[in-house]
Amino acid sequence: MRLFANLADDYGDDGLEVRLPDGTDVNGLLERLSTDHAKLRRPLADGAPGIRVAVNLEFAPRDRPLREGDEVGLIPPVGGG
Repeated sequence: MRLFANLADDYGDDGLEVRLPDGTDVNGLLERLSTDHAKLRRPLADGAPGIRVAVNLEFAPRDRPLREGDEVGLIPPVGGG
């Protein structure tokens, strides 16, 4: 799993490995991260409404089931100009 921008800064690394039960979807992953990683709890609160999720380099809906070997990226909203 890859973390981008302020999520990587908050966590202190740009990646981590997560093992999930079969049938877990993106929402389940976000809940698990929020529970297991205190540094990600605040940015992932309330279902992380502003964060985009990519699975295997494609944006994915929150109900997308995850499979072993999937690479998930969490992309927070960014500003700038």
